[in-house]
Amino acid sequence: MAITRQRQLPPEAFLNPQLLALSPAVRLTEIGLRMYADNFGREQAISRLLVAAIYPMDREMSESTIDEHLLQLADAGVICVYAAGPRRDTFYQFVEWPAVSHAGKSKHPAPPEGFRNGSGTVPGEGERGREGAGESGPDPTPSGTVPDPDAPPPPFCRTHLPTLGTEEPCQPCGRARLARKYYDDRLFARQRTTENADD
Repeated sequence: MAITRQRQLPPEAFLNPQLLALSPAVRLTEIGLRMYADNFGREQAISRLLVAAIYPMDREMSESTIDEHLLQLADAGVICVYAAGPRRDTFYQFVEWPAVSHAGKSKHPAPPEGFRNGSGTVPGEGERGREGAGESGPDPTPSGTVPDPDAPPPPFCRTHLPTLGTEEPCQPCGRARLARKYYDDRLFARQRTTENADD
């Protein structure tokens, strides 16, 4: 899908400290995501389509970079990334989105009720660590062991890892799936580089 929607970009967006802390490339992606989103500020996060829509002629832009930008925007609390549906597709929705007149109905599932901001907290809850933010349930790492830093991140949150995901919207599952895809893409790129160097 190409970007065909017109969106107003409020002047305050250029003074938003959450965005100012990010690189110019991530801020440009954020603008593109606004143009790509539906009338409710949400859209499916398919990296290949996002690259084609936002950076159609930029050969330097990759799916992995888009995934990294989505993760940074989610961590900054600008968007909510969540998984939903029987295929556990990944979606994003802007945390702050103006009301659109005659918005109709979104074809995408809404994020979980009272969805969390990028730090993984709901208003009134205490801060939790950035890694695994918003994930609940028992820690899958056995007590007394140190997790392997080279091990791939799980594709689901701690609550849904034993059941291999859920059809209900789940923000931690969405972020976990995106982080796993980013890890897999970077691993594949490193392997290709090594193979090419050996030839």
